[in-house]
Amino acid sequence: GARLELRWRRSFGRRCGMRRCDSVILSWQAVRLGIREPYRMSVAGEFDVVQIALTVDSQSGYGEVAFGPRLDQRAISSTLAWLRQMVAGYPDPETLLADLPAAASRWSAAHSVVAALDAALHDLVGKRQGVPVHRLAGFDQWAPIETGHTIGIGPVEDAAAFARMLTKKGFRAFKIKVGAAETAVDVARVAAVRAAAPDARLVIDPSGTWSPVQ
Repeated sequence: GARLELRWRRSFGRRCGMRRCDSVILSWQAVRLGIREPYRMSVAGEFDVVQIALTVDSQSGYGEVAFGPRLDQRAISSTLAWLRQMVAGYPDPETLLADLPAAASRWSAAHSVVAALDAALHDLVGKRQGVPVHRLAGFDQWAPIETGHTIGIGPVEDAAAFARMLTKKGFRAFKIKVGAAETAVDVARVAAVRAAAPDARLVIDPSGTWSPVQ
């Protein structure tokens, strides 16, 4: 995929003055991820992402943003190129991380792209400071949180078997992808997952393809 490097140089003239500024390189590339289980959603049968690396000296922080029906590789690259102009004046990643919530509210950038930058910044700053990311986020203690597992579009029987297997592993919430087949097939798949995991919390996700009536 396309790869572009954005450099924040050690000197920014008026912005950095005589202070030494860290040289930060933000690079990204489009990749196709290999997944353990077959996965299909309503808008695509493949899973492509743009991986971001934010590097200072020998340390790097990482983030990623997935392609979507309204956000393809070209749009993501265009947004990152635009963000270069917004972040070029920051002397180091710590300063950018501190200002990111306020700055993001002013930027007309896709939230998922800003989120990828945010993840890379937290990862990089945590490594530079030698602290875990949860402390950067304001939490003194790390605690596990419950997460759901996505069940992609596929045969009804496979969805039920997958839900039973995941339930045995301790999952109690599932997001079921719908929208690529007839509505009756979607309903049957959701019903099969409910029968296989009667106590689970279910969420359905048509990836923006359903109409309000549906």
